[in-house]
Amino acid sequence: MKKLFLMVISAATILSSCCKTAENQTVEQKNETLESILNRRSIRAYTAEPVSDGALDTIINAAINAPSARNLQPWQVRVIKNSALIAAIEEGVIALKKAENPNLEPRSFFFNAPVLIVVANDKSNFFGQLDCGWLGQNILLAAQSMGLGTCVVANGNYFLNSEAAKPVMEKLQISENYEVIYSIALGHPNESPEAKPRDKTKVLIIE
Repeated sequence: MKKLFLMVISAATILSSCCKTAENQTVEQKNETLESILNRRSIRAYTAEPVSDGALDTIINAAINAPSARNLQPWQVRVIKNSALIAAIEEGVIALKKAENPNLEPRSFFFNAPVLIVVANDKSNFFGQLDCGWLGQNILLAAQSMGLGTCVVANGNYFLNSEAAKPVMEKLQISENYEVIYSIALGHPNESPEAKPRDKTKVLIIE
């Protein structure tokens, strides 16, 4: 009887230990997610190292698993690795900017990132911009979790949604009823910027 009692106690101890281990693993996984959220910064300097196809596949898979109203997925996403095409988009942005400001100092609007992700929204979808925003956040956090840097760029919109960009838009195969709402520069970071302050007073807890 005593032997049976010891066996039951031993089994209960092992079971308790397993449950605690599983619980701790869950907590650690949640912390990894929070770390990606809290450590993510806008990167404006990149190395020349290319982003692997495997990493891009993982990031895009995370992106398209974002929620969307009625699962309509109102986005068209273009992952541009072609440096000449990225340069053509940037030249178009610079030309429009210089038309507005002739004294514009030359600079890279995409920070010499090796990859540019262009996100377009279905203009007929009332919730489309929100849905595309969630898709973009998935891209940012997936990239951060893999040690890659990102920066959301709106400057590309000036050119890509203009008449001058029609030949480029044809290359990107973006449908006419879609408009570009943002781009994301992606690559291996060459800087580690500090976090900027956040205003917690903008959040109220109503009890």
